[in-house]
Amino acid sequence: MWHLFVVYVIVATAVPHFSKGCEYVVLTDPNGYISSPNYPFEYEDYADCRWLIQAPENNYRIIVYFMGNFTTRTGFDRLTFYDGATTTSTVMLDWSGHEYFYPWITSKTNRMLIQFTSLRGQSGTGFKLRYYTEKKQECGGFLSFPSGTISSPGFPADPNYYDNNVDCVWDIEAPVNQTIILQFSSFRTEPGRDTVTVIDPALSNPIVMVHSGMIVPPVTISQGNKLTVRFQSDAYMHDIPGFIAQYSMVDQFLEN
Repeated sequence: MWHLFVVYVIVATAVPHFSKGCEYVVLTDPNGYISSPNYPFEYEDYADCRWLIQAPENNYRIIVYFMGNFTTRTGFDRLTFYDGATTTSTVMLDWSGHEYFYPWITSKTNRMLIQFTSLRGQSGTGFKLRYYTEKKQECGGFLSFPSGTISSPGFPADPNYYDNNVDCVWDIEAPVNQTIILQFSSFRTEPGRDTVTVIDPALSNPIVMVHSGMIVPPVTISQGNKLTVRFQSDAYMHDIPGFIAQYSMVDQFLEN
């Protein structure tokens, strides 16, 4: 007689248990410090630390910079900066490994979430950060004077850098029988990242130029009586002075 034996095999699957003690911290002080667990010694396995920095009002921003070395296990242990309060907010920086270049990181909003995660294995010493909050610099606006100046926030700055993570828009409008001449006298921005866009709404293709880098762009003469200049910089601060330009309104040239 045959006997049927049913054998049940239970397979144990290892599920990470994230370490305690730094799961979620809300920081409302205007300045302070953040570090990986046990810094400057090795951090723990399965860390999931989140710090939410909150500035008091919407017209404030948050600036963070590194202190000391940044050392994590490459590809496994990560430090992520979000421009907002949740992990669905815009990612400003996502780092892992050993970094020797330390940018200053600036939020556009008045909240910044910083998340550090680690897995099991050889760990590093981690990181230490300092943060502070400050009011956003105002920039852009509507310009209707016959002549004037446009510049990156703080130009010429000391110690020679413009604001990061800004979006400045200047709308220049002349009388209907005039055109606008825009001429840059100095121009130095981070190539490929911090851009000046000039828009002429009278053209079928209104974008006249998108410019960045260390070369002064050519003079722009509007087709109609309006020009828009937009300056956008990324989240990282660099020792670059920015730009300055002069505009003037002149009578339209008569065709022969």
